[in-house]
Formats: sequence, structure tokens, C-alpha cells
Amino acid sequence: MKLNLSRFVFGMIFGLALSGQTRATPVYTNTIAGMTEFITNRMAADGVMGVSIAIVDDQSVIWTQGFGYADQAQAIPATADTVYRIASCSKTFTTAAALTLWDEAAFLLDDPVTNALPGFAMLPRFPGAGPVTMRMLMNHHSGIIGDLNNNTLTYVPAAAIYSGWMMDYLRTDYPTYTPDTTYVYCNSGFIVLANAIESLSGMTLNEYAQAHMFGILGMTSTSYQDDKASITNNLSKPYMQGMEMPPEYVQCFGTGGMYSSVPDMAKFIKMLLADGMSPGGRVLSAQAIAEMTAPQATNLPLDKALHASVNGLGWDTLQDPDLNYAGRQCAKSGSSVSFRSYMLVMLDQKLGVAVLVNTASNLE
Repeated sequence: MKLNLSRFVFGMIFGLALSGQTRATPVYTNTIAGMTEFITNRMAADGVMGVSIAIVDDQSVIWTQGFGYADQAQAIPATADTVYRIASCSKTFTTAAALTLWDEAAFLLDDPVTNALPGFAMLPRFPGAGPVTMRMLMNHHSGIIGDLNNNTLTYVPAAAIYSGWMMDYLRTDYPTYTPDTTYVYCNSGFIVLANAIESLSGMTLNEYAQAHMFGILGMTSTSYQDDKASITNNLSKPYMQGMEMPPEYVQCFGTGGMYSSVPDMAKFIKMLLADGMSPGGRVLSAQAIAEMTAPQATNLPLDKALHASVNGLGWDTLQDPDLNYAGRQCAKSGSSVSFRSYMLVMLDQKLGVAVLVNTASNLE
């Protein structure tokens, strides 16, 4: 299912204008009708089993809906409350969890990782190279090898062993690039970041995120583990080419292990649009939101030569040529074997969208 999801928001904005609606009394009738037709057509054309979507206008969730099936064999429909694996969208939440510690002055973004995580080390390769910093872990500029695929994603649970194994392995290996020279998508960096959160907080990543983010936001169907009835009772089956696949288990929690639903992701988007506040209390400072959504590594010649996009902290990109007219934006996508996820926030327009899919597909 090739969903060009940036066009969801593109259509959302223009739906208001074409229907004569105003932001004071948003109805989104045309937008919802158009997106419903688009989603159902693409699902039928590409054999996608289930999709859930939420659209946010500032502090209001103006549409949530599920399409198709969460479990075709049992005829269980996909609803707004269906839970999916969100894969690499986990990185955005892990970054936010780290920034709650930054708000408490537990670390500085440009500190060496070893200040927060003394056990982190790699073999020397580049004479005169500076240290890997906390910022570099969050913006994919650490130079650490991007993927170490040792039971990172399995069809049977393998316990939370991967994180410790990777830290041991890195001490025996060399960096792939000099730190802070070029963007290279780096799952390993977010696993190191998860270890740093645990080192600084004295809690597991899941415990810390629950206490300092998920619980405050009321994200009752969100976790790095399937440890809530609201997750296990509503979890979608995974599909590929019309066939149900075995359950997926992501062992590297901080980079891709989260479960969530679109209403929960909408709560996170609302917090971002409110400069870190939520009905349950403040999650992040306005300064942390600004850091998270600021363009990263804009002065690196290799990035300028090789990469058209500009990333943020925990965000894949902060720009889309078709949406630049609407101001600041940040987007993150994720994919596992079968699940796909996407989150886009238009900061200046105070609009956001979250889409979750349970079928292996091309999702942009």
C-alpha cells in the first residue's frame, strides 16, 4: 500500500479552504471524505489488511478511524483503538524520553555519551576525531555502525538481551564514520541512547517512559513491551501479501520496539503542539521541543552533498518540498516485517497526523 502520507496533511489543509471552513469551527467534512476514499481505494488496490488514522488540530483530535481488519480470520475489524507495532517511530518517543532528562540537567546534548554511559566505547579508528555526543545519537550522526542484526527482530520472544550484547560488541569494533561528519541512519545509536536513559535514570527504558511520558499523557495503550492488557487485547495481527504472519518481537526497544495506537500518538502530537504541556502535566519544556524540532548538522559539507532532507532529534525529516509553504514540520516513519507507521506534525499550522498499518507495504 503506497500511502504518500504527507499528502494526507496536504489534503487536510486544502480541505478546509475548499469547503469554506475556518479554523475557528473546523469540520473537516471534505478532508475526511477524501481521505476515506483514498485509504479504502489504496487498501483494495494493494491488498492491505488494516489501517488506523488520527488527525489532530491543535488540542483537538478531529478524526480517528480504523479500516479493514485487525484480525481477518476472526473477523475483528481495525478500529481507532487497534494497537500496532510502531517500529522506528519508537525513536521519536525515545528521544522525547531522553529530553525529559535533559530538562532535568542530567546531561548536555553536546556532552560525550560516556558522561551519561561510562560503559560506552569503541576501538579508535580516526585520529583526532571528537567524541560521540548525546546529540549525535539522536540525529544519526554518531558514526556508529547503523545495524547489528543479532536477533533484533524475531518471531519468538528472546528477552531483553540485545541491548547489553550490542554494548559489549561495540567495544570490540570500530566506528564506520568519523563522528559528526555525515547522516547515516543508525538503529544502533538509539539502542545506545536507551542504555544512556537507563544509566541516568536508574530505571529501565520502559519504566522511565511510563513514569515520565506515557503515564502523564494518558497513553494507556503504549509501551515498549506487551505488558498491558490494553495492548494484548487490541493488538493487530501482522500481514504480508494477504497472509497472516507470526507475531513479531523487536528486541531493541529504544529504536523500534514500541506498541501504540493512533489515539495515543495523537496525545503525543498534542503535547508537541502545546510546547510540552498536556492535561496530565508538563512532559517537556518548550526549549526541549525547540531542540527536538531544530534542523540538525546543517553545516556539514557531506550532508549538503549527499542528503536532500534535514533531520531533527528523533525525526527523519523537517522538510517536504510540497509542504514547505506551510512552515515548520517534522516527520517520522517506521517499518518492521509487517507493520508500518507514520507521524507528521505541522508545527506552525498546529496540525498533525498519525497512521498505523498492519501489512507489509511501501509507506511514505
